Amino acid sequence: MKFVCYLLALGGISAGIFSQVDLGKVGDYVSTLQQSKYLIATLHVVKNGGESMVYNIDYARGLKYRIDTPTTLEISDGKTLTILNKKANTYTQTDPESRTEFLKPTKEDAIAAYEGFFNPKAFATATGINDQGSKQIEGTKSEVYEITFPKSETMYLYIEPTTGLASGVQITRPDTQIVSISTKVNATTNPLPDSTFAFVPPTGATKVVLTPGTTATGYAAVDQIFQNNCVKCHSDAGRHSGGLSLSTYASLMKGGSGGSEIVAGNPEQSTLYQYISGALTPRMPRNASPLSDSDIKVVYDWIKAGATGP
Repeated sequence: MKFVCYLLALGGISAGIFSQVDLGKVGDYVSTLQQSKYLIATLHVVKNGGESMVYNIDYARGLKYRIDTPTTLEISDGKTLTILNKKANTYTQTDPESRTEFLKPTKEDAIAAYEGFFNPKAFATATGINDQGSKQIEGTKSEVYEITFPKSETMYLYIEPTTGLASGVQITRPDTQIVSISTKVNATTNPLPDSTFAFVPPTGATKVVLTPGTTATGYAAVDQIFQNNCVKCHSDAGRHSGGLSLSTYASLMKGGSGGSEIVAGNPEQSTLYQYISGALTPRMPRNASPLSDSDIKVVYDWIKAGATGP
């Protein structure tokens, strides 16, 4: 897919309709999302100049959602959250409450344009909103709104006039550049079929049993974090920064040029954990946003539980 390449910006969008600035049509857009019960979208996302990734998302109010990417499937029916690692063909199952960050897309830049669906105060920290006219985004005429935030953070939000929904968003931060273009989006009150949020294991898939009392600590959950944040610099197919590849469990456990990165059962003594938590510098991932606290906890719990493989 072709991408219209712009360098634009967001910074921690965290609130909305009650902004100190007049949100105008952006506020109307947030209201439209708030009145909807379901959100469906297909997004083509480029992060930091990397390869395009396709996100298919389905959200319902409550704990029901489905996030399908080339590497993982996260699916919750409201009672059970399943995380499928497509590469390893393994999956874990846990309580959806253990991964509520997926119901807070302010942390998921790929779907930042739709924060208003989840947060009625979306864009409340905005310091300014400017109508930039219209642009063709993948052949669709969209109105462009420049939304500025503190600390020189800016988002360019594209809203299609005919639907009133975002056709994309472009984000630039000091350490992040993201383009997310919607090829399909619908915010509706029409119910989605129950099958949308039902998990059917792929042929040959293996369930990884989690250690009781922890979060999703199976290798499938840890590998997802690595795939989303680390393999650009640490992979078999690309770079081996520090001699470390995170492409597979075997390469992870082999370690880097300094030896093993993991001390099973002891996160505090594991070099990998020390780098992602900031105990060692430079903090990883390098030249990118730090991992979320919840992702760091997943890695911590996995190492604490023995750092078992798929």
